[in-house]
Amino acid sequence: MSKQSKDHLIHILQQLKKPAKFREIYNKLNKAYPERTVRRWLSELSEQKIINKTGAKKGTCYQLAYSNDTIINSFQEYLSSDAKIAVQYVQQPVFNRKPAAGHIEQQF
Repeated sequence: MSKQSKDHLIHILQQLKKPAKFREIYNKLNKAYPERTVRRWLSELSEQKIINKTGAKKGTCYQLAYSNDTIINSFQEYLSSDAKIAVQYVQQPVFNRKPAAGHIEQQF
């Protein structure tokens, strides 16, 4: 699975914020990948404990095993305003971000 495909799939699961059936996930991916491939990716992510898989056959639902929001909110009060901006930036899907090198000013 390409890194970008994995990030896209995980981003979809973050957006849903609830257990979702395969068809809902597949439709959110705009059918950009073959069905069989998306099923394999979900299986791999489940084996890696990145997502939780519940149910069986047509009743199978998928959900992220953890939430970045839960982790970040636990220490949000200790972050500076610059750190909060950085966290918001990295929470965006990779395919929506500009390269980090474009934000760094050269100090030579």
